Amino acid sequence: MCYGVLPGSRAIVMEDLRKFDRAPAFSIESGLKVVKAIATFHSHFRGVPLGELSNHKAYMKQHVVANYHTFKMKWSSTLPPEAMKLFDHAYDFYEDAEELLLTPPCTLLHGDLRFPNLFWDTSAKGGEPIFIDWQYAGPRKGIEDIVFLLVESCESSDFRNLASTLTGAYFDAIQNLDGFEVPPTERQTLVSCALAGFPFFVAVWFGCIDATRLSEPNFPFLYIIKLANAFSCSYDVDWVRCKH
Repeated sequence: MCYGVLPGSRAIVMEDLRKFDRAPAFSIESGLKVVKAIATFHSHFRGVPLGELSNHKAYMKQHVVANYHTFKMKWSSTLPPEAMKLFDHAYDFYEDAEELLLTPPCTLLHGDLRFPNLFWDTSAKGGEPIFIDWQYAGPRKGIEDIVFLLVESCESSDFRNLASTLTGAYFDAIQNLDGFEVPPTERQTLVSCALAGFPFFVAVWFGCIDATRLSEPNFPFLYIIKLANAFSCSYDVDWVRCKH
């Protein structure tokens, strides 16, 4: 499935993907292409009634609350103490982050934005991303798509620089498209909350299951290490003070 926005409408059009290539490697150039395209998509659906998709799925919060202590016991000896403290903070203020990320106006998130979920239209100048795999689509803040893209697709050694560049480019694009300013303090708050949302849920989910039953048994370890690095680079515990 891929999308195209019909002019003057709120429709998502699906089409045959066989004519497109798979996405290139994640880089600053390809990442900026994705940022530009998804920012346009988010702007198109900003504040729009989403029907059944508007129903927030509470299972993420329920799962984190029920399983975080199991996760912590299992991973405390693997993760650096400072990373674990940041995870503890995200858990302690998980509901606050959820509340902020669901504060209107929201947009339609892809929800699982990463390079394996992209095709690439090479006929366009420089190539253009095609988004597939929409089962996690729902209403939230658009920056969450960018943050999850970085966590899933970015090498840990490149995260700090790429996160600064791509999140900055995203907020700048949204400002231009929607005509309102996102000041630096609000940007950092939204990035921190975005890390504490779906990416954190994914860590708790996969960090508590029997990895030997997965088709990729190393995924939980690799993902959680990458998320710990992302938290160390971009999670600011002071976002709670800024929110209040």
